[in-house]
Formats: sequence, structure tokens, C-alpha cells
Amino acid sequence: MKFLSSFPGLILSANIQSGLDTAKGEIMDVMKYGVDKFAVPILAAVVVVVMLFYIGGAISQHRQGQDYQEKLKPIGICLVVLVLIVTFPVWGWAMIGQGQ
Repeated sequence: MKFLSSFPGLILSANIQSGLDTAKGEIMDVMKYGVDKFAVPILAAVVVVVMLFYIGGAISQHRQGQDYQEKLKPIGICLVVLVLIVTFPVWGWAMIGQGQ
């Protein structure tokens, strides 16, 4: 240990790296909390509203006897996007490398 104490820069560098790793962990925890608790539900609600808008349009066209097939594709896309958004906390953080 006496050998390492003759190089104070080495010990200081380890302390700085440890501090940066701790800060990164704290920032990622705050970011994961914000994404999981706020961003995901808000985005999911927006997609549900858009999907309900398209469903309402398709129902309206169906009742009028018009062709509503072009309204089904956006509904399917909204459904897929909704599933991806809602399941992001499971697969997204694992893909980024920040999984639980």
C-alpha cells in the first residue's frame, strides 16, 4: 500500500471515477422513475385518445354505409404502438442495459 500512496493521482482518479459512477446511477434511477411513472402513462393515454378518435370515425362511416376500411389500419398501428409503449419498462430498459 505504501507504493500506491506515492502516486496520489492514482487514488484521486479512482475516487473521481467512483463519484462519476455513483452520479450516473442516481441519474439513471431518477430518469427510469420519470419514464416509468410519468412518460409511459401519458404517452399511452395520448395513443388511446388517438385510437378512440379513429374508432369513432370508423363507426361513423360504418353507420353511414360508407367504406371504413382505411380507418382500420391506423387503429391497428395505434394498438401496436400502445403495446410497445406500455411494455417499454420491461423490454426497453433491458435493451438499453439498465434493466432491473
